[in-house]
Amino acid sequence: DRIFVVTKETGEIAAKAGAKPSTIRLIENGTDISLFSYDSKERTIIRKKLGLEEKDVLGIYAGSFILRGVENAIETLAPLLKEGKFKLLMVVPKESDSKGSFSQLLETAKKAGIEKSVFFVDSSEKGIGFEELRKYFSAADFGIAVLPLNLGYCIPVKTYDYVACGLPVVAYAPAEGALKDLFGEFDLGFYSSSLKGLKENVAEAVSDADSLRGRKPFLARLAKEKFDRNFANRKALDEINGLIK
Repeated sequence: DRIFVVTKETGEIAAKAGAKPSTIRLIENGTDISLFSYDSKERTIIRKKLGLEEKDVLGIYAGSFILRGVENAIETLAPLLKEGKFKLLMVVPKESDSKGSFSQLLETAKKAGIEKSVFFVDSSEKGIGFEELRKYFSAADFGIAVLPLNLGYCIPVKTYDYVACGLPVVAYAPAEGALKDLFGEFDLGFYSSSLKGLKENVAEAVSDADSLRGRKPFLARLAKEKFDRNFANRKALDEINGLIK
């Protein structure tokens, strides 16, 4: 038998739950390099669609579900958005609105008085769909990753997708854990486990936007060399073939 885990922390949890350590294999997650890549033409098209000029700084948050931490992040970043320091693109699935989350984010932005500085795009299949995400990622200057502080064993997959599109990542996540380790191993951007730190890091990313844009080739190459999901697929296949023989 084999148990595949995407972080060493998840493997530790599996072992504590009774799994034999000899059966646990670390198969890191990654990104689809063939799908996620920077596209300068799409950047121009999407930014024009959003009414943005090239000099305007755009941050992006993309997620498959909405968390309270995301609302906190929006509220924390509201002063910067009100001052016109940058614009925020929220790419989230409207289909998750069964719990009122999409509407709740809209209301949060409205209450904070930043509705004109935040763009909402439905990423569900009824909206732009998964394959269109790359275009919106290309329009941005940095990606925002939000991870609940009790999920230190996780790495949001969008972290890898951001990097593949040449976006430095501004993370608000646990002080210790898998994502922190990833940032420690690779120069992905900015990391903080506090909302105050998140605000400071976003402010720094905004003020340093020109140089961050220059990091796109480095980050895209890093994703290709280290985060290509095909590496994980081959590693998993080798494990399975080893069991069959």
